[in-house]
Amino acid sequence: CTNADVYDAILASVVSANNELIELAHRDSSLRGMGATAVIAVIRANQLLLCSVGDSRAYLLRDHELEQLTVDDTLVQEMVSAGALTALEAERHPMRHVLLHSVGTRRIQKQLKVVSAALRHGDRILFATDGLTDPLCRDELVEQLSAPLDPHQVAVTLVDAAQHAGSRDNITCVVVDLSV
Repeated sequence: CTNADVYDAILASVVSANNELIELAHRDSSLRGMGATAVIAVIRANQLLLCSVGDSRAYLLRDHELEQLTVDDTLVQEMVSAGALTALEAERHPMRHVLLHSVGTRRIQKQLKVVSAALRHGDRILFATDGLTDPLCRDELVEQLSAPLDPHQVAVTLVDAAQHAGSRDNITCVVVDLSV
């Protein structure tokens, strides 16, 4: 299986999920307007391949430095990318949760792409919804992710911290340690 095959499978999974949710909403009017955000990832040897839709995120923690690997599909992120807002202004902007793209609300309008990141032994990856990342500042994420705990316990600690910080959204996270 080549990287091109994996890229194609990732993209096909996003399109398939999108079409399935649209079909469900078409059959059941109570489901109209539902949607989801997604981060789809495959780890192959020392490489992370991922695709995202919406504002769920993937982060890489390496040597106590946190890098956001995904770009939010939000109105505010578009404003940041265009230079109309700073990243700091975006963090508290009242429209920061307005999604431009999501899974299941209509045909995915964005050009889906798979991005890759080289991985090393000791890297820690966080996949999370905005219910986790909104109430926690970057320093809190780094502190929790740097703890010498197993990935499951780090995930539990992060969810607890987000709840304690008053998250008003669903909180989902997965933490993965690399030993490649």
